[in-house]
Amino acid sequence: MALSYAINREEINDLFFYGMGRIAQPVGGPGDPYFREEFGKTALEYNVEEANRLLDEMGLTERDREGYRLCPDSKTLAVTIETWDAGYVANVGDLYQMIVDYWKNIGIKAAVKVQERSLWYSRAVGTGEVELPGYACALVNWVLDYGLWYVPTLGSTYWAPLYGVWYATGGKGGEEPTGDIRRLQVLYDQLKSAIDKEEQLRIGQEILSIHDKNLYIIGIGQAAFKPILVKNNLRNYLEVAPADARNCGDLITWPEQLFFK
Repeated sequence: MALSYAINREEINDLFFYGMGRIAQPVGGPGDPYFREEFGKTALEYNVEEANRLLDEMGLTERDREGYRLCPDSKTLAVTIETWDAGYVANVGDLYQMIVDYWKNIGIKAAVKVQERSLWYSRAVGTGEVELPGYACALVNWVLDYGLWYVPTLGSTYWAPLYGVWYATGGKGGEEPTGDIRRLQVLYDQLKSAIDKEEQLRIGQEILSIHDKNLYIIGIGQAAFKPILVKNNLRNYLEVAPADARNCGDLITWPEQLFFK
């Protein structure tokens, strides 16, 4: 929560998204059947005072000569954001560098490491080696990817890869989750077997509500829209759709449903 409060999303939105981005935590999004309007607002506002209060409350009150907070073992609390440049909207290196500067204001020493995609993937998937993976998160139809965006079902659940390995291997590998993380996996199993649509809705919303409460993934911003050019004789494209490949909103990625008349 403290790290989230320390991020000035309005400033990032102005600099990288021309002020048109949607500021929200990644807890589903409009267009997803399990999304609720109250989701995505936890620890969203820029509040350095609250961030410092939470860190102090955790006992991280001692600092080194540079003003960074010290861990209980007297070592400087330092984290690394590892990412790759997907080329979506903004230069991710510059964007995450702003996060580093924000966190410095609350005594957290951070660094950004931009890598080639395959190297990042080899470190982020199923290994537990990456402290803070920087990546996009599915907002609609997330259940189509084995639910991995919000439920640790595979090693490619970037925010909890070892829990995902545990689920995928039936407990033979990775780390066994407890509490709400394990609850997410139980709910996902129920969602897969649920036939009644109302039951599916209830379970899916409970999964997202657990994320909304615990904030396992810290969001920065979401692109407001993704303009696509089409010809007058092109048919079967979605006139209004989230800019997400899972919803076939990206015509370049999913052209199979299109045809010319």
